[in-house]
Amino acid sequence: MDNTISTFDGIIEIEVRGTKKYSSVKNNVMVDSDMQTRWDEHLYFEFPDMKPEDCQNSSVSINLVDKNLFKNEFIGRYDMDWQTVYFTDKNMLEHQWLALSNPESEDYQEIKGMLKMSIAVRGPGDEPYPLNPQIGDKEVSQVLMPT
Repeated sequence: MDNTISTFDGIIEIEVRGTKKYSSVKNNVMVDSDMQTRWDEHLYFEFPDMKPEDCQNSSVSINLVDKNLFKNEFIGRYDMDWQTVYFTDKNMLEHQWLALSNPESEDYQEIKGMLKMSIAVRGPGDEPYPLNPQIGDKEVSQVLMPT
């Protein structure tokens, strides 16, 4: 992302097992600001014919993109495998900060942005749990860094 731009039109793209889903576009998201943009959306992926061994090889890619009229501009990404989520308490990461990086940039470890997300992975017979209300929205702790 060009550092001279003070705002961007953000969209979140999530890819699971080759299937992509998108959030709505949030216009005029402030760059380098203490203001936080909230999507408050749920995206569901269902794979009814998936085998247990498929879970071991599946991942989740979360991309933040600047939505433009002619060409979208990639900002940053966070990748994780399903097992990271599935083997946590309640099979979910709840209100988790993710540090986004750009794997195509010269410095892959440079943080391009942060997203706070909740992600759940459920298998047959797993009980769904409701999300807890978020307390302390601006607090950044226990950030998952790119690997």
